[in-house]
Amino acid sequence: MKTNKLVNTTPTPNLLYGEMRRMTDTELRIVLIINRQTQGWVVNKETGERKIEDWISASQLIKKTGRSNRSVSSAITTCIKNKWIEARDKEGNILDTPEKRSGNKILYRLGPMFFETQTSEVTSRIKSKPVKNVHSTSEDISLQPVKNLHSTKETLIKETNTKSIGADAPVETSSKKTLVKKPKESEVEVNEAIKVLSSLNPDWNSWYRPGPMRASVKKLVKFTKDDGNDLTELVQKIVASRGKEFEVQIHNPCDFVQKYSKLITKKKKSGGLSSENVVTPGRYNDVFKQQRELKAKKEEEYRLKKLQANKK
Repeated sequence: MKTNKLVNTTPTPNLLYGEMRRMTDTELRIVLIINRQTQGWVVNKETGERKIEDWISASQLIKKTGRSNRSVSSAITTCIKNKWIEARDKEGNILDTPEKRSGNKILYRLGPMFFETQTSEVTSRIKSKPVKNVHSTSEDISLQPVKNLHSTKETLIKETNTKSIGADAPVETSSKKTLVKKPKESEVEVNEAIKVLSSLNPDWNSWYRPGPMRASVKKLVKFTKDDGNDLTELVQKIVASRGKEFEVQIHNPCDFVQKYSKLITKKKKSGGLSSENVVTPGRYNDVFKQQRELKAKKEEEYRLKKLQANKK
C-alpha cells in the first residue's frame, strides 16, 4: 500500500490553529514566517533540537509577507502584545515596544504561549472546553462514565458548571444556567471609537455590526495608537472642513483608512487638512455663482469697449 510522505516540513504548534481566528492576515503571516525561520531548522540532528530564535530584518519580513512596512510594523506590535511572538536583542533583553526595537538588531522567536502547556492565560481563552489529561492510563479510561449522546440543553449547562480545569482543582457547582460574557477590552475601544466617528455619517449605528466598517474602525484604533494621534481631534477637523471650498471627503471608516496616511502626512507638514492629495473641491453654488458673475461682467465690459472702438 502506497503512502504519501511529506518532505521538507516545519512543525507548527497546534495552539496556533486556535489563535488564528484572533489574527489578521498580516499577523498570521508574521507568526508563520517566524515559525519557519526557527522551528524549520534543526541545530542538532542527534537530539532533534531546533533553532530557538533567528535574526530577521524588517526588509525580509516585508518581502516574505508581501505587506507594506506600516502593516508589518503594526502586526509585529500586536503579535508581541498577544504573546504570539517575542523580539529580543543580542543580550536577550525583550524589545516589546517600537521604540526599543528601533535601530536594534532583532532576534525573533515564537511566544512562550506555544511552548507552555495549560497556562492560565490559554485556559482562560477556552472557557467552554475543559482541559483533557493527555497522559491517561487504561485504568483512567475504564473509570470514565459513558456520556449520554442525547443530552438536553439543561444537562449540558450543568456539566459545564461542574467541570473543573486541571486534575486537582475543586469541583464547583453553580445554579446559574446562563453565563454573561464581558466584552473584550479591544472591542470596548472599537465601540468607543465608533461613537467618536458618529459625526461623519448619520448611518453610524450600522458600524457596530461585524463587517468592513467595523474592521476599518479596528484599524483606525491601531493606527492612532501606533502614531500617537488623537482620533477625536482628527474627526473634529474633518467635520470642520465641511461647507468650505475644499472639503475632506471622508464619510465612513473605510474612507478614513484609505486616506489616513496622506491625511496625517499633510497634517504634520502644514498643520492643516486641506490638500489636493486628500481633499476634493466642494461644489458649492454660492462660490461658483460669484465667479460666473464676475466673469460675465468682465466679458460685458470688454464687449462694450470693443463696440465703442469700432464706432470711432
